[in-house]
Amino acid sequence: MQRIEDRATILDAAVSMFRQQQTRLQGTVTLNDKIALRKRFSELDDELNDYLASQFCKKATSSAIADWCAQQRPLHWFSEFHSLMQGGGFDVIIGNPPYVEESAPASSPLGAFATAGCGDLYAYVCERTFHLLREAGRVGLIVPISIFGTDGFKPLQDITRKNLSDCWVNSFANRPSQLFTGAQKRLTIFIGTKRSNGTAKFRTGGYLRWAREERETLFVARISHCVRNKVFLVFPASLEKIADERQHSILSKLLARGERLEICTVKQSPHTVYYTRKFGYFLAFLDFVPEIREIKTGRRVPPSELKSLAFQSKRSVEAAIAALSSTTFFWFWNVLSDCRNLNRRDLLAFPLDLSKTPTPLLTKLGDLGRKYLGELVDSSRTMVKSGLQIQTFDYSVCKVTIDEIDTVLASYYRLSPDELDFITNYDIKYRMRPELGEHEE
Repeated sequence: MQRIEDRATILDAAVSMFRQQQTRLQGTVTLNDKIALRKRFSELDDELNDYLASQFCKKATSSAIADWCAQQRPLHWFSEFHSLMQGGGFDVIIGNPPYVEESAPASSPLGAFATAGCGDLYAYVCERTFHLLREAGRVGLIVPISIFGTDGFKPLQDITRKNLSDCWVNSFANRPSQLFTGAQKRLTIFIGTKRSNGTAKFRTGGYLRWAREERETLFVARISHCVRNKVFLVFPASLEKIADERQHSILSKLLARGERLEICTVKQSPHTVYYTRKFGYFLAFLDFVPEIREIKTGRRVPPSELKSLAFQSKRSVEAAIAALSSTTFFWFWNVLSDCRNLNRRDLLAFPLDLSKTPTPLLTKLGDLGRKYLGELVDSSRTMVKSGLQIQTFDYSVCKVTIDEIDTVLASYYRLSPDELDFITNYDIKYRMRPELGEHEE
């Protein structure tokens, strides 16, 4: 490495002289000057290629190394930007890393990355970005929403918090429109300043849905941030998507109850709430399994990824369905999850313990739960898809009842009228548009 370092330093001096020839020393360079400089780069690249390829190739033969280099086309920051890297790194790095699931074997050089366990190329790129950035430099990257919403990406979260002193985070849905047209990815844009001697201070935005016609004004009209003194309040790997003080107040009031739905669930019981990880603009909770039949055989088949929660009584089931079908929970889930799957942990973390709920509140929720289920059944229809007859529901017809549920919950959590108004109208213009379809995917 010392020999390579010496060669890179000499090459730096040659590049500096070449630039001076262009700009200060008579302003002329010849073709031979360019060829000589390029030859020096090629010689150093060849040595670095041999060194790098030997870590990846099982047999480090000349032909194997040549094939590997032709396929991978490695870029050596060390030589290409030697003087810049010696000066501490880049002032600014912006990018859109590849989103490709790929695990790094322990034997691979990538296995030494702190983010090796994340299993995605974008995590490695983010980690490398922090190494290439100088102190006080700025970074701006567009990455999947999993960076701050999934347990498996906690290593990436940890090094992000370690390397950045300030971090602005905004998250974007993939429906009804998406940042990259045709790419169904839920994405996060994060911007930060490198400070290796402290923990990042977050300024968070919300989870933004928008229609195609809003694209030109999306960033100007919809972006806002909330300065966060404390983050990761519910899950150790989920940064809350809070865009303003009102939303921060709502979340604080919910969490102040110190309750969790998990407490009132049981392992086994005939009293069950059914749901699937797939969802639309409303989350689907039922006390029965929707009917799906094969058209050819008439055989009944279970919904894909059917999940369940068990409770001690029918009344608790009806109250739980009401609470989980509320816009309050829909917002809570958007704030905390990766917004891609409806996971069990998200349900169990909802701050409501039905075993301790005052009887009048439990009765109201139970009554509204039954009313909600009745409206769903009345709205049901059969859809034919992929050789199946599928029972589907129009959840939007229940919005008035859902608003009643939210009003009951607002009283329980002591939300202000303004906060209740925010909840009942949360993303309403997207959720209630019939042309959006019933399911996201």
